[in-house]
Amino acid sequence: TRDTHGFGNLGDSLSAVMVSALSGRRVHHVGFDRPDTKLVAVGSIAHAIHGGEAVIWGSGVSIRGGVLAQNVPRTHYDVRAIRGPISARHLRDFGIPVPEIYGDPVWLLPSIFNEPVEKRYELGVIPHIQDIDGFGPDARPPKDSVRYRIDPADAGSVVIINTWHEPTWEGLLATLRLMLSCKRIVSQSFHGVVIAEAYGIPVLNFRQMPGCANGPMTVSMLEECNTDPRIWEFFRGGPKDRFEMYAQRRDEPTDWNAVIRAVDQRWEPFRYDAQALVESFPMPLAYDPLASRLTDLRRIAALRF
Repeated sequence: TRDTHGFGNLGDSLSAVMVSALSGRRVHHVGFDRPDTKLVAVGSIAHAIHGGEAVIWGSGVSIRGGVLAQNVPRTHYDVRAIRGPISARHLRDFGIPVPEIYGDPVWLLPSIFNEPVEKRYELGVIPHIQDIDGFGPDARPPKDSVRYRIDPADAGSVVIINTWHEPTWEGLLATLRLMLSCKRIVSQSFHGVVIAEAYGIPVLNFRQMPGCANGPMTVSMLEECNTDPRIWEFFRGGPKDRFEMYAQRRDEPTDWNAVIRAVDQRWEPFRYDAQALVESFPMPLAYDPLASRLTDLRRIAALRF
């Protein structure tokens, strides 16, 4: 859009990719306020739908700013799957039926793109787009975001990856390939974590935790969420009652060697059964992403974001 200077954001763009691949159909992007039926897939966007019918499959929900409360009276909801229990509770609090089918559709991305990529970096570091100064793949964190500084000695082994990309499939793939070229990842970006886990790349969530010292920490999911709710509810969809992360203050430099050690010591592969998520897809499947791969990428390659 004009607001993003024409660039796409990886997590948002993957909504069209997943839907087009699984359905085998052309994607038509529409505004949140269109009065017709809309398929609402990847991203924290279900609360923003204003009017018409929202068929929700894997989206997240926020109640910040009261946007959901404003939109509920104007919108009909058909929820097939939801990102996790926090998002489900937000909708249920307004009397909207939500099945207990949790998951993020990006988990299925390896069934679309799974070519071998050479591992060139010891560590990939993915900021949230709010911690990127500007737009485009070459935009960097602002100077006052000290935690993302990389000394020249580490420049060959640690790479900053931002999720802005050229608004084409090839532009998206350039960012994805850069992520896959990393032996490990730490990510403040939610979909940086999801993509790394989906491809089996060791990963820790990377963010500032008020009142916590810099370093690795364990987050319990047996207690009320006190961190990024997107990360919390994503991992809540698996069998474990905890997940690991790395806390790092924004105004202090990061010890990248300590981060690498923490990823090696703390990460365990995320186990997730996507069968219910796949079965809840609201259209006939063009292929089974749990048993096969998409072989014809022409429709995906034609996407514009």
